[in-house]
Amino acid sequence: VFGGGWLTDLSDEAIDVLVADTLPVGGPPALVFSEVRHAGGSISTVDEAGSAYGNRRAEFLLSALGVGPDPQTAGVVGAHLEAMMDSLAKVRAGGAYLNFLDGPARRLATRRGVSDFDRLAAVKAKYDPADLMSHGLDLTG
Repeated sequence: VFGGGWLTDLSDEAIDVLVADTLPVGGPPALVFSEVRHAGGSISTVDEAGSAYGNRRAEFLLSALGVGPDPQTAGVVGAHLEAMMDSLAKVRAGGAYLNFLDGPARRLATRRGVSDFDRLAAVKAKYDPADLMSHGLDLTG
C-alpha cells in the first residue's frame, strides 16, 4: 500500500507524527516505511504551467509504504497510512506525486489533473504506441 504527498514544512510536529506512525509501539502495522525527500531548490524554479510535474513550490515530498501480506492486513495498513496523512494535514501542500500512490488513490489523483493527464497520454500515444514502457502511470485509459 502506497501513500504520500507534498509537505510545505518539516516541523517538529510533523516529524513526531512520522516517527510515531512509522515506528508504532505496541500495535500494528509493523511494516510501515516512510521517506522524506527535499524537493525545493531548482525544482521550484520551473513554471508549473509547462510541466506535468506539479507542486513545485512544496519543500518536501513524503513517500509512505506499508506492507500487508494478506487483504485484511493490507486494509489495516492502508487505514494506518491514511490516518498518518490526516495527522499531517497542517503541513500538506495538496496534490499528489503519482509515483507514490497506488490503487484507487492513484486513479483519482490522475483524473483530477485532466489537462496534464491528457497531455501526457498524447505524448505516450505518439512516442510509445506499442506501450513498451508500461510500468508506472497508466496513460492508456
